[in-house]
Order: sequence, then C-alpha cells, then structure tokens
Amino acid sequence: IPLPTLLPTKLAELHGDQTLMQDVWITPSIREVPQWLEDSDIRDGIHALLTCDQCREEQKGLGMEADSIGAFNLVV
Repeated sequence: IPLPTLLPTKLAELHGDQTLMQDVWITPSIREVPQWLEDSDIRDGIHALLTCDQCREEQKGLGMEADSIGAFNLVV
C-alpha cells in the first residue's frame, strides 16, 4: 500500500498542492459495485431517509423547548 506524501502545514501552500487531488487507493475492485454507488434512486432514497431522520430529531428538540417554555411560564 503506497503511503501518501506529507502535506504542507501552511494554508497558502496547501491550497496549491496537487497531491490532494491524487487518489493513492486506486485498485480494481474484485467485488460487485454497491447499489448506492451506481444507482441514483438509491442515493436519493438515502438522502430522503436522512432528511426524515433530521426532521424527527428537530421535532423532538422543539418539543423539549416547548416543554421548557411551558414549565417556565408556570414558575413565573
């Protein structure tokens, strides 16, 4: 396995470094290509599922905030 070259530590030098564009892991795959990699419908479905999960998480957080506001109003 080839090791990648060291990257510069200064941002200006890193910006123009072409080694960032090199793929050091180019090897032919013996296995079948995963469906999510070749099928755009599956990628869209994954994106939709992640969006749905984020919405549920946000809804849960908003519910906790609403509970906190309600509790605060009872105290005041």
